[in-house]
Amino acid sequence: NPNPNPNPNLNPNHMAGGERKMRVDIFHLDLGIGGAEMLIVSAACALKRAGHEVKLYTTHHDVDHCFAATRGDGELAGDICVYGDWLPRQIFGRLTAVCASLRMLYLAAVRLYLAILKQNAADVQILDGVSTPSPLLLMTGSPLLFYCHYPDKLLVTAEKKGGLKARLKALYRLPLNLLEEATTG
Repeated sequence: NPNPNPNPNLNPNHMAGGERKMRVDIFHLDLGIGGAEMLIVSAACALKRAGHEVKLYTTHHDVDHCFAATRGDGELAGDICVYGDWLPRQIFGRLTAVCASLRMLYLAAVRLYLAILKQNAADVQILDGVSTPSPLLLMTGSPLLFYCHYPDKLLVTAEKKGGLKARLKALYRLPLNLLEEATTG
């Protein structure tokens, strides 16, 4: 029987009732405690309860500061993959957005490498918050859903005065804003 699905990366397993079991990879910067994290954990639990295989990829997961489902004997505890925790979150209390982008790029590069090495690309990928790794994740051949709570570009407000600090901040934000625009389509 030829595979009716033209995407060779898709998981051929099926669930009871003939529905296809999917492998879903979810990417989130920091799997701590917050609204965005609750959304990701709730979605992952719902997908898993529906019979799908779920992997949560993150750059940081502190078992002392996370939702119960992600630690110990929690529903998702064995499905969390942490890569890049050694990368800085900030440099001298600054450059948080640059560091977040670099951490997520590293995470995506590791996942791309593993997908190629193990030939285990996901059926679908969900990327939350930081759009920078989108091009790398798309290189796995799997569809990507990017979920953005609110673009960074719109979160950062311009300084009222046109002084040196405002100009430096605008210069710092320029490549980040362009990258965000390019990777969100």
